Amino acid sequence: MSNLNKNDMGILNQALRYISKFKAGKKLLDDINFLIEAIKENPLKYSAIVLAALAYLINPADVAPDLIPIAGLADDAAVLAGAVATIKKMMGS
Repeated sequence: MSNLNKNDMGILNQALRYISKFKAGKKLLDDINFLIEAIKENPLKYSAIVLAALAYLINPADVAPDLIPIAGLADDAAVLAGAVATIKKMMGS
C-alpha cells in the first residue's frame, strides 16, 4: 500500500470503516486478513489458492456478475470463504 497517496489512503480507510460496520463486511475483512497472514506465513504453499480466489473476485465475467444485486457479491463471498476454509484445512485448524 505504500504506492497510495494520502488521499487514496483516506478513501481506503473510510471504505474499510464503512464495510466493518456490517456483520458480513467484518467477516469479509477478517477473511482477507487471514489470507494475507497465510501468504506471509508460507507464500509457496498458499499463494496459488489466494491468487485463484483473487482472480475470481476481480473477474467481471464470473458466475454471477457483480452488477446483479446480492447474487453478484454472494458468489464472490463464497469463493473467498472457500479459499479460507481450504487453507485452514491445510493448516490443520
